[in-house]
Amino acid sequence: MAVVASEPIPNETSQVRNQATIQPTATTNASPARPPNVWETPAFIASRRDVITGGSCGLIHLLPSGHVRKDVYPEFPDNRTIEYLELESRIYSRLPRHPRLLQMIRYSRDEGLVLEYMPNGNLGFYLRGEEPMTRLEPHLWPERGAVEISPVQRLQWACDAAEGLKVLHEHGVLHCDVRSDNFMLDEELRLKIIDFEGSSFDGAKGSAMESTRYFLPRPREEMSTVMTE
Repeated sequence: MAVVASEPIPNETSQVRNQATIQPTATTNASPARPPNVWETPAFIASRRDVITGGSCGLIHLLPSGHVRKDVYPEFPDNRTIEYLELESRIYSRLPRHPRLLQMIRYSRDEGLVLEYMPNGNLGFYLRGEEPMTRLEPHLWPERGAVEISPVQRLQWACDAAEGLKVLHEHGVLHCDVRSDNFMLDEELRLKIIDFEGSSFDGAKGSAMESTRYFLPRPREEMSTVMTE
């Protein structure tokens, strides 16, 4: 008769010990509490009630006086953007009063740069048929849509742009970011060149550069010149 070897049967205590060893540990996956969003607070919303547009370096506020105030983002004060705004104020201080330029009303670090207001927006918005982002209550204005631009109007804008750039160049300024969005439209749809915070002043290298559509082909490390503008 064959003899069959059998494994020893583990006792109940060892079974419980082994099960306890391989039993997965319970973990808690509770998400941390969502921090309050500064953009949703009443104080933040109130601080933006007079903002009509903004950019990478700051905001444009419409003042009760009918002027606009350009200032850095108060939530993210940065020495570099403050210096850019101060550069723009120095450029405005040197430039003469001219129909192709905005008039600077005043500047201080606390208030920012106060300029005259152009409710018709910029040339880029006008050419694209978009409503200008320069009105606090755009629903009160009729939708404009795409517009027909006559050859005479296009020629006038070309002359206005050249005239504005000539004034800058005569006073030691290279704009460095010439494009349609950096020309405002006055009440007669004439152009005023704006936005000098990235410009070259008295030969210093500017921090701005034209976007691809407006960039005169050249090595990217070459700064703007009178010829490229």
